[in-house]
Amino acid sequence: MLVPGAADRILKLAETQTAHRIDMESTVIRGDSKRSYLGLIAGFALSTMVIAGGIYLIAIGHDWAGVGLVGLNLTGLAAVFVYGSRIRQAALRREMTQHPHPPA
Repeated sequence: MLVPGAADRILKLAETQTAHRIDMESTVIRGDSKRSYLGLIAGFALSTMVIAGGIYLIAIGHDWAGVGLVGLNLTGLAAVFVYGSRIRQAALRREMTQHPHPPA
């Protein structure tokens, strides 16, 4: 049994669903971006406070404790940078194997 206008209704449903999916993906991307930015700010603030604390310890005569605190902080920052770089490279490699570009 054919229903008049069924094809138009099906296409409209698909268009509505596609628009909704695009809107949801945009919302997720904006949220991820915001969380990433806030994480960077929090990491910077925490790292700055730890370095300031290390400098303060050095200034009041606790040289080894201050140098250790600053050194551990900088080592942690370097480790996070290296880890993040490896994760991004692995994701890029995975993306390239899933969707290889045709030769030019």
